[in-house]
Amino acid sequence: MISLTVRLAEIEPAPRMTTLSTATVHVDVENSGKSPVTIDHETHRIMIDVRRTNGELLLTIDEGLRGRMLFERTGAQARKPVILQPRQASRISFRLCEYYYPFAMGRYKLNAAFSSPEDATVQIEGEAEIEVSSVPVASVLEWYENPIFGNRSLLCRAAGNGEKGPPLTVLRWLGADKPCGSFDCRILEGLAKGGRLFPVEPAFWQMEDMEAGVTKVFAQDLGEGKVRLSRYFSGDLEGTPKEVALPTELRLLPHAFRTADETVFLFGVNGEGPSARVQGFAISPSGGIKPCLDHAPGADARIVIQGGPDVIRLFEAGSALKQIIFDHHGTKVRERMLFEPRRRVSPLYLHASLALQSVRAAFVDPDDSRRLTLVAAKMPLLDEKTELQVRELKVPVGQGARITDIDFAIDSALGVPVLYATSRGNLLYCAPGGRVHRLAKSTDAFFPRIVLCKRETRKVMLGFFRRQFGYRFVPAADSDVRAALDIARI
Repeated sequence: MISLTVRLAEIEPAPRMTTLSTATVHVDVENSGKSPVTIDHETHRIMIDVRRTNGELLLTIDEGLRGRMLFERTGAQARKPVILQPRQASRISFRLCEYYYPFAMGRYKLNAAFSSPEDATVQIEGEAEIEVSSVPVASVLEWYENPIFGNRSLLCRAAGNGEKGPPLTVLRWLGADKPCGSFDCRILEGLAKGGRLFPVEPAFWQMEDMEAGVTKVFAQDLGEGKVRLSRYFSGDLEGTPKEVALPTELRLLPHAFRTADETVFLFGVNGEGPSARVQGFAISPSGGIKPCLDHAPGADARIVIQGGPDVIRLFEAGSALKQIIFDHHGTKVRERMLFEPRRRVSPLYLHASLALQSVRAAFVDPDDSRRLTLVAAKMPLLDEKTELQVRELKVPVGQGARITDIDFAIDSALGVPVLYATSRGNLLYCAPGGRVHRLAKSTDAFFPRIVLCKRETRKVMLGFFRRQFGYRFVPAADSDVRAALDIARI
């Protein structure tokens, strides 16, 4: 017969969390019997029960839940078994971000539990109460950085004026198969109090190790032409952040990249109106600064810039969608028109990804805010051929309202899912079949994102912010999208 003592030992950090951050729960297990016991995490499982303060069970955290949150295949990358000899003890740690979303706003009680098909005498000890507070969010960035290791990241920065220090900034490494859980969730230290923050994405990929997946470099716009560059390894600040004074004061664009030799390329807008120019500077590891781009954009155009080992790719969405390629010295290599609409449109959204080799743009009819033109292009790095897909559709926005933020995908198997927010504070999801769901209503920004999970079950995942829940991705099958939102009570 199995005889165990299972004790919830501690929670790190302190049991006060936010809807953006999470914690690690440590459970001590001691074999008080006379025979060895194997905790294999499948038939013999240590678990964490999460309850309301009145005792109602809300969630059981175990390896099965971790598999469902991170992978399409349950049991993938399961933890190694723990073998306990008689009178031997071991500590089993649960990084909650791997098992579930950051908890929703509220108070919860946590206790350890044990499950086994065999007869067992188990003494459960310890209980912890945690409080989770809601956090308003100023910005959310999601990006896919490394196609070799499937590195998808989420950066959430809380709202705040910096009077009491830098706003809370949380970086999550999302599951590549399924972005519900996170392989890690870290609060970034060493940032300045204010200023826009965005990643400096690698324009290279390494196959020999995972350095590119766990090393992140961020740029922070300090104003007056000053930029702070901070480097993190597994969420920990490396060295002292470097502050750089650019030769020209720019309104920085949130598009930056770095090459394998750690040269950082930054871009911004200089000037206003018709005379505005998009300019860029290359910052060497030694601190040298050289201009690398000078481009006159079209009126009211949206700009996205992506790097490469030896080129700069500028995408511009205005009255049309085009790509301009420069070398690292700013010399134009070529220009291509990707899409020219047959009627008058205004740019609404533009997104490009070097790792996914894709660009997406949304245009709206200036005379009819319901009428959208969606463009998606696959652009292989070593091939001039561009796979272009265009869809036109009408979506409801409400009387007198307009679309303020949007994301979408065009997929031959999954259709055209569209997630968008309106000026009336509604978050709407137009499913591939054309059915429209109102998912939420709020005065907060939603930061809508769509991720396609193409392994095995092929799912559409919808990402958006709600203050009581934080930022989450939920599955979006046309028949159960509302159910997916309502199930999460924690």
